[in-house]
Amino acid sequence: MNPTEFHLSDAFFRRLRTLQLTYTTPLLTVAVAIGIYSGRRNGTSWVPSVVSGAFMSTLLVVVLLRAYRKQVRQWKSFRINLSGDSITRTQDGYPTVTLNANAVSRIRTTPGQGMSLWTSGGTPVLNIPETLDRYDECRAILAHWCRIEELDHKPLVMRFRWPLSLTLLAAFFYLNHTNDQTIVVVLGIPVVVLLLVSHFLMRMSPDIDRRTKRLSWVALIGIIEILFRIYVVVRASGRQ
Repeated sequence: MNPTEFHLSDAFFRRLRTLQLTYTTPLLTVAVAIGIYSGRRNGTSWVPSVVSGAFMSTLLVVVLLRAYRKQVRQWKSFRINLSGDSITRTQDGYPTVTLNANAVSRIRTTPGQGMSLWTSGGTPVLNIPETLDRYDECRAILAHWCRIEELDHKPLVMRFRWPLSLTLLAAFFYLNHTNDQTIVVVLGIPVVVLLLVSHFLMRMSPDIDRRTKRLSWVALIGIIEILFRIYVVVRASGRQ
């Protein structure tokens, strides 16, 4: 059986634009707020505040626009080649993933997301967006490999991704503005664990490109900063 090639539909890129706007709007709001706060902290004039806010917003727009264009280029190269006994995903910037039918132990669909394929590990090795062109045809072929599990709703973490992200950001900010030993330790340790788990899951994700995974180690700076903050506060409390 000759492999059938699938690519992403226009609906995927419309959703990508919507997702970009969803993230960009609050980021710009925060950038403007930080700019105004930083500009007015040492004076009463609105001019430095406006200039600072405009600069941060412009910089953020340029960075996000470049990142968005890069994502579009990469996702336009996304291809699924599927036959009766194997599936291969190719994409610029990503390692090629090839799975044989007998190696796939589990297939699960998630509303609003698509299909995920597992082998023997605890994380999926291949994700197929539901906005894939001719998605139903792809799913019908994979249904011959093993039974497809269907979730009724998105996992809890995915449904509350925004509140969890904002809570983590607020906790990180609060940790750097309190000297209460109990709060720093009780709040800091779970934050460190969550950051480590998130880092591990990102490293294991098949949807993260190689360059981002190489740069992901920079995120460990935040973990080191929190651990150092815990050390400083505990040591200072011990001297009192």
